[in-house]
Amino acid sequence: MSDHIKIENLSKLYDKILAVNKVSFDVKKGETLAIVGPSGCGKTTLLRLIAGLVKPTEGKILFHGECVNNWEPRKRNIAMVFQNYALYPHKTIRENLEYPLKLRNIPRIEINDKVLEISHKLLINSLLEKKPSELSGGQQQRAALGRAIIRQTDLFLFDEPLSNLDAQLRDSMRIELKKIIADLGVTSLYVTHDQQEAIALGDLVLVMNDGEIQQIDTSSNIFFQPDNIFTAKFFGRPEMNILRNIVFNSDDMQIEISKSVQIKLESDSGILSGQYDIGIRPSDIFIEDIERRLTYLGEFIVEFIENNITYNIVECSNDNTKLKLLTNEKPKLKSLISLYIDPKKIHIFSSETGNRIPTAIFS
Repeated sequence: MSDHIKIENLSKLYDKILAVNKVSFDVKKGETLAIVGPSGCGKTTLLRLIAGLVKPTEGKILFHGECVNNWEPRKRNIAMVFQNYALYPHKTIRENLEYPLKLRNIPRIEINDKVLEISHKLLINSLLEKKPSELSGGQQQRAALGRAIIRQTDLFLFDEPLSNLDAQLRDSMRIELKKIIADLGVTSLYVTHDQQEAIALGDLVLVMNDGEIQQIDTSSNIFFQPDNIFTAKFFGRPEMNILRNIVFNSDDMQIEISKSVQIKLESDSGILSGQYDIGIRPSDIFIEDIERRLTYLGEFIVEFIENNITYNIVECSNDNTKLKLLTNEKPKLKSLISLYIDPKKIHIFSSETGNRIPTAIFS
């Protein structure tokens, strides 16, 4: 598969603030790239640069190998859905959906068929004769989504298109949107703050922070092999536990979690003696060691319990160490519980750079 989009060292400077800083990546034809990150990280600015709505300070945007930096948005043959609905207020929903097809002189019968098809998929078929002001926010968002999807375009750019829907409708629309994108086979960039959307929709996921790419990979690799502490904590809920400045002695191959708790590593770990930050996913901490294969972490006081249908999130502490874990059990508040971890599932990060240190037993 050839590159559809290639971004080379793209930067955007606003009043001495780098909103996007030397970003480079490529997207294959027909792929969906999900872009996630905290508010203000530069993900929407990146989308607007690709759309041609703002000009880059430096770097290149290439479509099919051709630089489009100076192309007007309409020449780029893209469809974009913003967080705000951008519907024509004086037109009905039917007219909003029809408009991009009429501009391309599509035959009337084909326009009617496409409007009916898309409106049914997005559950707005009963709203076609209404004006945007007569619709709820969620209905307007679905109409805006429909107007983008109905176009015959090379590229979809989505900026949190499901953010104004309620939870149940958002779940169903996520599934429907994935089907539509797959059916059309159109290259897509999808900005979202919702990790579940990124996982569900993205062939690859790009994690941004402070205008820079932190990691671009499959969602599975980002979760199990995060490149750095930021990605490790940002991707996954609850976020990864990080134990700071933990001592590792390469002579006896032990990580000293505390004076009473040491984790023995295998001899081929390849890590030098020093201080490191240790990451442990909440799902990799256990209250029991039924199979006697785990490492004892110590006794912790239960500080808080967040109840869920299938599991509970338990926050607990021990001296200066605070941890979160996922469990089917529900211990009592302020009770003492014994915690265990699988040493093969911990992550080791440089205390200086925050970058993950790949090792034979953790990769």
